[in-house]
Amino acid sequence: MRKPERRLFEAAAAECGASLSAGGWMGGDNPETDMGGARAAGPADTLGGQWS
Repeated sequence: MRKPERRLFEAAAAECGASLSAGGWMGGDNPETDMGGARAAGPADTLGGQWS
């Protein structure tokens, strides 16, 4: 299972004791895998920069 698969986001939410249907936020730095996956899974998202 890898991003942007919805079930990865569902598993991450479950680990936090949450549900995607309850809403939430996902942050990441990759528009395709992080943001695309988050949008497909349902939570709001935010794109951050890459730091070295």
